[in-house]
Amino acid sequence: MTSHCSPAKSVPPGPSGQPACEAPTRFGGTRAIPDLEVFARARRDNPIWYQVLEEGYKRLAQSPENLGVYPDPEGQGATPEQVWRIFTLFGVETYCVLTRKMPDDQVKGIGRLERRSPEQLVDMLRKLQSVSGEINVTTLHYDGATGHCIRITAYDPQRDRFIYHDPWPADSLLCQNNNVASVDARREGGRWSVTSLELERVIFASYIFPAQWARLNGVDFDLAYGGWEGSEFYRFFHLKLLDERTENGRKRRSFTAGPFKDNVSVVVECAKNEKIVSSRLVLKQDWAAGNPMLAIDIAKSFLLAFVPSSDQATFGEIGRALWQIKDANFIKALPRELSDDPAIRCVQAFLGGIERADVQTDFALLSVKNSESEGKKL
Repeated sequence: MTSHCSPAKSVPPGPSGQPACEAPTRFGGTRAIPDLEVFARARRDNPIWYQVLEEGYKRLAQSPENLGVYPDPEGQGATPEQVWRIFTLFGVETYCVLTRKMPDDQVKGIGRLERRSPEQLVDMLRKLQSVSGEINVTTLHYDGATGHCIRITAYDPQRDRFIYHDPWPADSLLCQNNNVASVDARREGGRWSVTSLELERVIFASYIFPAQWARLNGVDFDLAYGGWEGSEFYRFFHLKLLDERTENGRKRRSFTAGPFKDNVSVVVECAKNEKIVSSRLVLKQDWAAGNPMLAIDIAKSFLLAFVPSSDQATFGEIGRALWQIKDANFIKALPRELSDDPAIRCVQAFLGGIERADVQTDFALLSVKNSESEGKKL
């Protein structure tokens, strides 16, 4: 989503205050549109990297084959279906939890659609704070006249307030003067907050990531640092802690592997609750080329040590493909062009045939990359 939404025409309310659905419901407008210079200044204030990303997205969304598929950054806001498709650009299919009635033809393109009442969705967001320690959910709100897109970041149970980021370049659209649902958002530093009851009045849809959805439904796929520290991988390769520091709320630990301390390293990042959120294996290229069997063994073992339980099948195939590198006939049969098989792409990247291979599932992202400065990463 762009950092600052474009003005959108109001959608007239239907029966019971719900939007009439003869035309697609779009999110991105307000009753009081700021001067266009406000939007221009806000875009200029975005960091350079974001401006480059936004320009690339603009070309994608406005290309003839994508017109109407994704939100037009210069158009009249976005439909719920278009917002859902934004996530698919990054290889993620979120769960769209919809609280209002919409015709089937306006949501048929949403691959994971769930219908709940406003009260049920707000309760889900509270639960997400409890099980994850944060929320960070893109959410659409609608007050009976206009709609908008925000990101709910957290819930404070002591004050019964949801904290959120609003990309609107002026005051939040949930401030009392900017909505017709009697919602009175309060400032929270650079963010805003509303009560549960206020959110229930205007919440339209939320886009929940698969890992968040799993936690909400009691699916345990997390790997605790304490459990991994006692794993066979940790013991077999004689990992030794080199450095431990906290950055941006995450604890980062660096290890060497036994006698290979100058050539093999492992980095593990954990959340505050000591759940592992990322891990990285670095093999120096010269060392891996001189010790291919050992490098393959470490890479395969590393992969299987961190794979989420729900992704055993996908990552197991990659592990088996890496192991087959030991077979000369397997190497001879490898395609020279980029393979459609994710396991083969990982092998190609590991061997240096391609620069990088990424495999994404609902619960993990695996990247195999060649780097001049750090060697092969898995």
